[in-house]
Amino acid sequence: MDNHLDFNRQRSIKSCILDGWKVFALRWRAYLRFQWPALLLAALFVGLLLLGAASYLDAYLLPAAALREIGTPNEIVRQVALPEKGFLLQATIVATAALAAWMLWKGTLYTQMRECRHYGELPAGQPFRLWRSILRNAARCCAADALLALLWLLPCAAIVWAAFAWSKWLLLLLLPLVVAAKVTGTEVEIRHVLDGASLHTAFRQAYGSGLRQAGGLFLIRLLTAIPWSLLGLAAMLPVIALTLASATNTNGLLMGDPDGLPSYFYLLFYGVAAAAAFLIFLITGVRSWGCALKLSSGNAAERALPGAATAKENERSATSDLAQGSGRM
Repeated sequence: MDNHLDFNRQRSIKSCILDGWKVFALRWRAYLRFQWPALLLAALFVGLLLLGAASYLDAYLLPAAALREIGTPNEIVRQVALPEKGFLLQATIVATAALAAWMLWKGTLYTQMRECRHYGELPAGQPFRLWRSILRNAARCCAADALLALLWLLPCAAIVWAAFAWSKWLLLLLLPLVVAAKVTGTEVEIRHVLDGASLHTAFRQAYGSGLRQAGGLFLIRLLTAIPWSLLGLAAMLPVIALTLASATNTNGLLMGDPDGLPSYFYLLFYGVAAAAAFLIFLITGVRSWGCALKLSSGNAAERALPGAATAKENERSATSDLAQGSGRM
């Protein structure tokens, strides 16, 4: 099998989606060999975060809901629903670690893409030899995502405030806003991390160029939304089933029934949640490959335009003339 992958050739939207899938399907050993440490680390911390959410549901929310049903004053219900400081501290630490592990996985993913674009094939071996590039790309992902969150937080907050002030139907405006933020945010992140552009240049190219690439990225995300959602739902179904079992058991305990869960239940829940997170990260990475190939395809198409080549030749000739003139002086 030919392992060569021309990252920068022109592709249609269909070819970008298919080639993004083939990167994993035809080269899954090299794909997973490079990504598995970051994938496993992110999955373990996200599984721990889901376990904490299930524990909060059982220990705080369900007892508060039971007290509210019997007419307990709202102040007492609110006190029962609020977690303790120790629980909040643990949740904050786990959430921060899960976010850091997620950024580390994204840095690993973009490092794999950069190596593939440079050498024409997926990097062989473990990712530890490229740890500097992985950390640098993870920091770039974190900076781009933080700036994008700040950029889109204000209009989203304004829409939510207007919806609660006037009409709840205004919340429907959040849907196109979130879609636009996700599509343009994907382009900014790819340009900043994969292409190595500065944040200012990435934002200028994504928002100031007439959104030339946004349509293709939107179509890729739209066409892959159904299989991505179905696979993600299939991965989360065991977690949902275990959460419902735990909630049913907690309601029974509040009514005086004996505990019906085995002693290893929460360990089982953690393992299932970590496995589901691993699968979701895996299919999300395959989807991101399609978006990266589309953006690189658009860049290749722009470079192939006659005007772009002429402009580059004129720029080179002007630079050489200037250098010759300064040499004569």
